[in-house]
Amino acid sequence: MSTDPHWTAYAAALLTPVVAALGIYIAWRQAQIARNKLKLDLFVKRLELWESAYELFRRGGDEGADEVWVKFHSARYAAAWLTGPEVERAMDAFLEAIRAARTQQQAPKEAGKPRTNEWPRAKEALERLRATLTPYMTLEH
Repeated sequence: MSTDPHWTAYAAALLTPVVAALGIYIAWRQAQIARNKLKLDLFVKRLELWESAYELFRRGGDEGADEVWVKFHSARYAAAWLTGPEVERAMDAFLEAIRAARTQQQAPKEAGKPRTNEWPRAKEALERLRATLTPYMTLEH
């Protein structure tokens, strides 16, 4: 019987670090995938903020479109967790502008007085919201 180590001893000695390195690589890739999925999930949630505001504006703040209002208010409350306070303030300003435009639109026209149009103000508030939300809408990896 020979005292030289068997080939299986060499294979085991070489295979152990290879398996460890492979495990480390797999863990690193899973961490990258999880980080990218988080970025995508946040992007989707933040996109819902914009879509809800745009849909509310597009529908003219129609009181009959309850699902649009519910979606907007849900998104408005989520904004506190998904973005900074400036987006929350911009959403509140947009909501005030939409309500003012709806109130003005539904008010009876007074004789001899021109009716003011509040929709340009609502559009400006929507554009301010878009500008405020834009820095949060990245998918940089």
